[in-house]
Amino acid sequence: MNCLLCRRKSSITILRPATAVYLANREISDMGGGHAHGHDHGHHHGIKVPDYRQYKVENAPELVQLRTLLAQKGLSDPWIRNEVWRYDPKEFGTTAQRWRLAAFRGFKWGFAAFIATITIEKGLELVNPPANNHHGTSHH
Repeated sequence: MNCLLCRRKSSITILRPATAVYLANREISDMGGGHAHGHDHGHHHGIKVPDYRQYKVENAPELVQLRTLLAQKGLSDPWIRNEVWRYDPKEFGTTAQRWRLAAFRGFKWGFAAFIATITIEKGLELVNPPANNHHGTSHH
């Protein structure tokens, strides 16, 4: 059976599963031992669920290739649409862009710290040279 029975205020109502889950979550969030005091305080926001129709396999080249390979073997993946959000270039970029981002994230700040460290070290060596400078002396 594709519906749930939900007992609310001594009456039985037949609900669709999504509605039952929404109501169950709402009742659980209302059970705070009086913490909410009847108002929200502005820090509990509703989750925005995106429309499922925006996720199309055609938008993800890797999944189109997978679907083609499966079709050549007489197979299909009925859940492939659930993975579109991971591979959609509009969401996260192409595979090459994701690798580039992972490899060079923070590179400019790291390079700036490197230059600052070298500059400070060389400046301190000029102002206060090391006492045991063996360069230029031949004692061997």
